[in-house]
Amino acid sequence: MATREIEIGESAEQWIHHADDSIIACRATGHGWPKIKPGKASRYIKVTPDHDGCYQLVQICRDCGMQRMMTTLPGGEINFPAKYSYIQPDGYKSPKGSHVIPRDCLAEAWRRTLEVDTYKMRTS
Repeated sequence: MATREIEIGESAEQWIHHADDSIIACRATGHGWPKIKPGKASRYIKVTPDHDGCYQLVQICRDCGMQRMMTTLPGGEINFPAKYSYIQPDGYKSPKGSHVIPRDCLAEAWRRTLEVDTYKMRTS
């Protein structure tokens, strides 16, 4: 995934037009978080021992690479409601004050889909 710096004064429309497809898709319809399944390792889940018998659980979105982290209680117990922290992938953050909403990202994802599919239809 290419890194893209936010331009000073960049509008929501400019950012959406240039954002990576995977970022637009996740911002439009949500992240593809991996499920925790007993006995099935996933390259999108990382578990590391932390302090005092706690574990750091990191789930990585299969689409855009966003990381969702949670620290368990000692012994690995999860206390609900769990509090998550996030690390955004490069290019995920929209310009300050631009108010990019999921509906805008969905419209852009659909525009790109039509553009690609229309091109494929014309060249077939």
